[in-house]
Amino acid sequence: MANGTNRIGVALQTISSAVTFQRAKVIHWKEQARPILLMTIGAFAGIATALWVSNEQFMFVFRYMIVIMLFLLLIKPKRWIQPNPELPKWPRPVLDLSLLAMGFYGGFIQMGMGIFFLAVAVLGARLTLLKANAIKVMVVGIYTVPAIFLFAWEGKIQWVFGLTIGVGQLLGGWLTARYAIRFPQINTWAYYMLIAAVVLAIASLFNLL
Repeated sequence: MANGTNRIGVALQTISSAVTFQRAKVIHWKEQARPILLMTIGAFAGIATALWVSNEQFMFVFRYMIVIMLFLLLIKPKRWIQPNPELPKWPRPVLDLSLLAMGFYGGFIQMGMGIFFLAVAVLGARLTLLKANAIKVMVVGIYTVPAIFLFAWEGKIQWVFGLTIGVGQLLGGWLTARYAIRFPQINTWAYYMLIAAVVLAIASLFNLL
């Protein structure tokens, strides 16, 4: 129920961010056609899985995936803050499989998917955090809308709760996209905010708070 309800805010947030990034000409549709297709295919498989597994199975997977996120963030921080576009990209088959996996994870859990996608985009495709984030919000917005219909069909959404949180996420997505474009140090701030968010999530999931 929480997984489905969360999709309302995710949709509002990502659509708001995508519109802002598009107006600032950060998003280039021709470049993003392949990631969109691959991640959307993976997302529908993930959504079907989320509707099938038990709550205990879902939480078991999520707890340990978020620990993996922390390790990804802490290994060689400069790769996140100052990505080097001259380094070789991952081979195309590896990137494609990674995008399918990101789509599946986003459809299955969604929470934390952005960090895994940013890892693929920054470390694999050698994009900056700003451009990678722009692609992420666009792709997530596209597959989250049909996800809402599927969760709603299964009765897995609390609409009042979801819309209330969604208003805050809508505003947050707009503010983030608006100010991320203007500040050159956004990569550094985004990196440390990601670490803080993941550490807090781990503490909560393992009952350390």
